[in-house]
Amino acid sequence: MSDGKGSIRLRALCERTTEAYGKRAKRDALVFTNLPIHVNTEQVGDQLKDALEKGRISTVADVRDETDMSGVRLVVILRANADVDLAEAECYKWTSLDTKFAASNLAIDGMTPVQLSPFHVLKKWLAWRDTRLVACFTAELSQRRNRLEIVQGLITALDMIDDIIDEIRRSKDKGDARAKLLKRDFTENQANAILDMRLSQLTKLDDKTLRAEGKEIQARVKELIKLNSKEDLRIEHILEEVDAIAVRHGNTRRSKVVSEPKDREITVVKQGRTTVKVEGKPRFIKVDEKTGVLTQLRKMQRGCWLAQNDEKLAFMCSDGKFYRVSSKHKGGLSTGPVEVLYKTKTQSVSDIPVIVVWKIDDCVYANVIPQETLFKTTSKGKSYLPDGAELIHLGGTYTLTMSGRKKDKVLDINSLKSRPPGGKGTKIANLTDTAL
Repeated sequence: MSDGKGSIRLRALCERTTEAYGKRAKRDALVFTNLPIHVNTEQVGDQLKDALEKGRISTVADVRDETDMSGVRLVVILRANADVDLAEAECYKWTSLDTKFAASNLAIDGMTPVQLSPFHVLKKWLAWRDTRLVACFTAELSQRRNRLEIVQGLITALDMIDDIIDEIRRSKDKGDARAKLLKRDFTENQANAILDMRLSQLTKLDDKTLRAEGKEIQARVKELIKLNSKEDLRIEHILEEVDAIAVRHGNTRRSKVVSEPKDREITVVKQGRTTVKVEGKPRFIKVDEKTGVLTQLRKMQRGCWLAQNDEKLAFMCSDGKFYRVSSKHKGGLSTGPVEVLYKTKTQSVSDIPVIVVWKIDDCVYANVIPQETLFKTTSKGKSYLPDGAELIHLGGTYTLTMSGRKKDKVLDINSLKSRPPGGKGTKIANLTDTAL
């Protein structure tokens, strides 16, 4: 990740896992590998300790350095029920696990020392390489044209080889022979090449070789002319050169180049004697549990509900429905006043489901509703009780008192089966058999 100003942002790789903590317990953990350059595990450990003492980090329970011959491995054990996303954001924010590596890009541009960004360094190099390619192509074009001239002269000489040999035999010396060849419309370079030609080149095989070479040179000359006249073709040639160098000398990359992540804005809010960390701007919500009305507050007050800006809230009300609204919601949950019997939010969703007990048609029914199900609805609500049902209990474990000598029934998550909310649920007993 680069900021475009000569600095590269380096971030350690993070893997989420579970690690043994104590004799039996297991905790969520973050395993950091591939630490940035000039950053070691001891330095990160001291930074985590300092942040814990100052209250900047509240999710870390322990740090283990498990670095060995196989590589760097720093294990951060989280506290029980800690938010893993928040813990990762805290570790990156308050330690050198996420840092910037500055590069001094001082260069001499002409006669002036300038500080260039990586983009401008590449732009300057690309312009320089383009001028050098033009010079190289121009020099090669001159050489190819000279060779083409000689090849064409040799081919012409082979077509009239008998006359050429007689002309040379009757000449007084090499200079005289050259002058006679020049009179036959040969250039000076062609005349010298003919005079230096060996007898083995008089064969038909060599004639074919010369003609093939001539076609190859002509094709290359046309290609060089296009390259010299079109800049986009030269840019494409440079990219092919760079790719070839990468294949020839490159090594497999051990780190990944990723887009710059969005840093989480963490706000610390004091709630009584404890501190709560909220991502982004926190929202303070007052819930009137008797009427089901939500009020947005500007600052923290006693008894209000603290929620994140993008968090969802779920409510189970006395009208037999549960509602899901955003933390920005204002006003009532329903069209009329309803009593809030149970409430939760996405950040504090528990693994313990909600047990609902009701009576209908002279029978007692019950159901187990996982808390995740509460968020599978909209602000219009969804029924968790069938029509005509009278609510008996909503919450945790419930003991149904039976009449006579019958044994009381304990209703919990082990004795009940979770069924779709709004249906009849599981029949527990006849109403006449209970003490209700």
